[in-house]
Amino acid sequence: MNNIYVKVIEAQDIHGADLGGKSDPYCTLKINDEDINKKKLKNKVSKDDSIGMCKIPLSTFVNGQPHDGWYDIKPMKKEKAKGKLHLLFHYCPVGVPFVRRDF
Repeated sequence: MNNIYVKVIEAQDIHGADLGGKSDPYCTLKINDEDINKKKLKNKVSKDDSIGMCKIPLSTFVNGQPHDGWYDIKPMKKEKAKGKLHLLFHYCPVGVPFVRRDF
């Protein structure tokens, strides 16, 4: 089975989507429009507000090699970009051992 390991290192310049100018940010990983994993902070005030999205082609990853990069968050609607995500990916196809480094 192929594996993709993803770690969100940090985010910058994310706007406050909730009342009071704060956000309860989380990331959802989708592959072929299917939710794979979602980590969320508890929000006791309001419903979820989409901040934006990043699309990263699988061709970005070299087999078995970690990929560390910054990605612009693209708006979901006709708005301005909403910051950046610092992500670490490690794609391990069948037969390539995963060596835990930064995960």
